[in-house]
Amino acid sequence: MSTWLLCVSLSAAGFYFSIGLGAFWPLAWLAPIPVLWLATRSERLGPVIGAAFFAYALGGLNLLQAYLSVLPPFVLLLAVCGPALLFALAVAGARLAHRSAGWFAGALAFGSFWAGVDFLLSFDPLGGSALTPAASQVAMPALVQIASLSGFSGITFIIGVFAATMAAAARARSAGVAVLGLALFAANAGYGAWRMTAPLNDTMRVALIAGDDAVGQVWKADQASAREVITAYAREALRLQGEGIELIVLPENLMRIDTAWREEALSPLVEVARALSTDIVMGFNTEWDGALRNIAWVARANGQTFYYTKRQLVPGLETSIYARGRGPLALPGGVMIVICKDLDFPAMIRSDVARTSSVLVAAPAWDFGRDGWSHARIAILRGVENGVAVARTARLGMLTLTDRYGRLIQREGSSGAMKTVIGDLPLSETSAPTLYSKVGDLFGWLFVVMAISITAFSKFAARKRQLAQRSV
Repeated sequence: MSTWLLCVSLSAAGFYFSIGLGAFWPLAWLAPIPVLWLATRSERLGPVIGAAFFAYALGGLNLLQAYLSVLPPFVLLLAVCGPALLFALAVAGARLAHRSAGWFAGALAFGSFWAGVDFLLSFDPLGGSALTPAASQVAMPALVQIASLSGFSGITFIIGVFAATMAAAARARSAGVAVLGLALFAANAGYGAWRMTAPLNDTMRVALIAGDDAVGQVWKADQASAREVITAYAREALRLQGEGIELIVLPENLMRIDTAWREEALSPLVEVARALSTDIVMGFNTEWDGALRNIAWVARANGQTFYYTKRQLVPGLETSIYARGRGPLALPGGVMIVICKDLDFPAMIRSDVARTSSVLVAAPAWDFGRDGWSHARIAILRGVENGVAVARTARLGMLTLTDRYGRLIQREGSSGAMKTVIGDLPLSETSAPTLYSKVGDLFGWLFVVMAISITAFSKFAARKRQLAQRSV
């Protein structure tokens, strides 16, 4: 029992400080090792499944820091227990393969199981890929470049195979097996470092502006407060005169605007866009196409305006209030507009980038304070997958500028006072599709097939061994 508790505690601590709201990326590689080591030596399956479930669920409790008073209890329960149950399934699959076909099969089984269920979770309409362990590695861009080949689940696969290999090495006390695990880590990092040597031969000067106190009435239309907020942002943007700014991104859902006075309220920002010869993106909610929607509104330097409506809504907070949008919006010049949670859904973003041939994603966002970096990492991961830069402005969160490799050009936390972040964002001159953007979810489904195939092979091997023992 003491060994079981120690393994659960070590893995739980590793997950708590690395995945979800955790930020210490090295622990994500080490966190699965204690429960995987336990799985290789335990004679009973029940304690193994329990250890894996509790370790991952306890680690997932870091989500409560940001969402306890925000999301419905049922959604929170699913967010903590759902991934934990699937992680336990992956550990059980690895145990079967390890015992039936050896450590190598066990390592592949765990990697493919974990990556496979992580991939399938991305289709969850409630959360998408928001909780993927792959996002923990965004702080080290060289380690996430494999996402440009396989999508985010490829990162999960590499982490899983590494952890299972190191657990097998610890179980067998084999330096040779450990070297193989370290070689896998080095190969992944080496590929990432090599990929990032490709030059980016264009730049866009981008400004992100956010003030957590500069927010109007979100739940009802109030013309006075809306005008005050828009004036404050227009005034802040005008300070950029002469800076050569080509794009300004403001936060999501700053206020509700009534259709009767919408054009009048937005006119100051239209004038600023003309004066600065820049494009401005701002979020608010309003009636559009017969329904209340979460909007990203664009004022272009030439006076044109465009509307994008958010398609992926926060469960419990937005799903009962806003209608979903219908499709992507891309501006001339390759700038695609999305809103916050849209970026949690990799298949949708991949399809949008491919359809619009975009080189940059501009994303107004609204976070919940303590999840600022956690949610920004998901957006950055979408950029790496699809080979696009990302400009994301979140109130109660992070203001981040990243290039197509996920390298941070700027990163600042929002605050009560108005804050402006400016950066020269490296871009490709034209759309440069990644392998992932071409083959889509091929690798995700491959991980699912691998997991099923290894399980079937392991069961067959176990059954064959039992028959051989009985014949003796």
